[in-house]
Amino acid sequence: MDENTSPPTGSPQAPVQPPERAPHSVRELIAIVLAGHLGVRKRVQRHSDFNRGNGLQVFVAAACYFALVVAGLVLLVLVVTA
Repeated sequence: MDENTSPPTGSPQAPVQPPERAPHSVRELIAIVLAGHLGVRKRVQRHSDFNRGNGLQVFVAAACYFALVVAGLVLLVLVVTA
């Protein structure tokens, strides 16, 4: 290898993700799931979520939300019928 094509010297740095590719925070995941439930997420926000998000994180958050809704409905039925 000549001098111009040799790898740079120094300590390797971890790649920094730009803000638009950073993973969703817990607060953002909750907002995505709730907005999806209500159907009020704007198209631009939805595209940003799909481009930026980790599908597994959103799926787990949605599954937890679904479990809470079902448990709430079961509890409501038990209270009303008691």
